[in-house]
Amino acid sequence: SIEAYLMRVEIEFRQRHLIDTETTFNLLLAKFSHKPVVWRAYARFIAGHKSLEEKVCFWRDACEEHPESLAPRLEILRTLHSDGGTNQEVLAASKTLLELDPENREGILRTAQYLKMEGATLEAFKYFQLGATLYPADVKFISGLISMHMSADQIDEARALATEFDLRTISSSSEEFISKASLFHQAECNDKAVSVLTSASRKFPDNFNCQSLLADIQIKSGRYHQALKSVIASRVIDPEHAQTAKHYARVHAFIAFVSKSGNCDLHGASQVFLEAAKHIPIVTAPPSLSHLALVTSTLGAGGAERQVANTIRGLKQSGADSLKL
Repeated sequence: SIEAYLMRVEIEFRQRHLIDTETTFNLLLAKFSHKPVVWRAYARFIAGHKSLEEKVCFWRDACEEHPESLAPRLEILRTLHSDGGTNQEVLAASKTLLELDPENREGILRTAQYLKMEGATLEAFKYFQLGATLYPADVKFISGLISMHMSADQIDEARALATEFDLRTISSSSEEFISKASLFHQAECNDKAVSVLTSASRKFPDNFNCQSLLADIQIKSGRYHQALKSVIASRVIDPEHAQTAKHYARVHAFIAFVSKSGNCDLHGASQVFLEAAKHIPIVTAPPSLSHLALVTSTLGAGGAERQVANTIRGLKQSGADSLKL
């Protein structure tokens, strides 16, 4: 059976018997070339040990050997998209796929995206519109349309799309809430984006991604006091998350934005940082997370040194100890 062959392939591949794996795949393709699952399994097999040229060559040979099968054409498209094919190569692959399957979701999406990158905005818009019509629940097509409207300064049209998508779809998972909020943020409806994520945070109080995106949007839309609370909340959810350092940096960004002079008051920044830290419980955090790292760039001669010195001075005056440079 196909399941037995696939299990055999998995075992051989894990044991790094690549020649045996290739032989088994040849048997699989000879018997089950009409099964997309076989092509996907082979795509995973060759992904790690063949070059882009070798993979594309294989899939093109497979297209010739199995002209009735969409799977190898889809794999050419995926390979070129993920492994660094040129825009023209990806477009050619996606359009070839659409010639055989005009309603293929991935073919439509890649065609729209790469036409947009090539500057063919009107044609790209048509493909995004086609995808949104055929797959109305797919946020990628709505996002593409909103992006194009925003690029053309058609803000009302973009906001109407985000609102319409929100009204006709029901959010039951954190990912769906995040998708809706992202659309509103993309259309510069930040009040709605914050509202959606606030609801999501109540429904999924332990979801780090909801709190993290909420902090992002609040900072970018000028809601700095709210953003500080969201940063702290996300830190409480996962104190060892990889974005912890970025969250701490956001506290300083908050101070920089609200500074009346337009420049960051480093002494004031250190005070707010320390005040925020009081509300962040220490939950088995590694020692490195208890320190502050300041990264500067694009400063004039001597600027970086002065900024570091002033920051350390401000932290010291605010009561911090164990400061090291």
